[in-house]
Amino acid sequence: MAEEQQQQEEARAELTRISSTLQQFEQYSQQLANQLDTLGQYLAELQRSRQTLKNLESEAEGEETLIELGGGVSLRAKVLDSQNVFYTVGSGVTLNKPLEEAIEGLDERIDEQQKQKQSLTEQLVSVYQQMQALEQRGQQLLQQIQGPAKPSYDTNLPGMS
Repeated sequence: MAEEQQQQEEARAELTRISSTLQQFEQYSQQLANQLDTLGQYLAELQRSRQTLKNLESEAEGEETLIELGGGVSLRAKVLDSQNVFYTVGSGVTLNKPLEEAIEGLDERIDEQQKQKQSLTEQLVSVYQQMQALEQRGQQLLQQIQGPAKPSYDTNLPGMS
């Protein structure tokens, strides 16, 4: 009897640890999901910028066109120089770059962000798998603590033996 009680105590302690770990994994998975969402928005912005630059390739200088600014807002403008654009390289530094170089730079950023997205997705899948394994172990411990399932009907009724 003492041994069984000891096992129950150990099972309860492990169940408590599992519960705590699951809460931590839940918070971490939410952080990863938020990062993926933000990254997806940034990727969409990069792809829109790239498409805007690709559209500019075919515009003649002095021609009027619509330039997408983002957020569903466009600007009607005359193209003064369709072969050079201003390109932000970071830390508030903006350079005048040839259109093709800017497109290549955006392609590199898009590739980087897609790799980051893949890495975050793999991390999230791993966390979910670990959570699933912990939940299964928790179910086993709960059954061990509660003992074998008892029938939900009266076994003393005629014909139920």
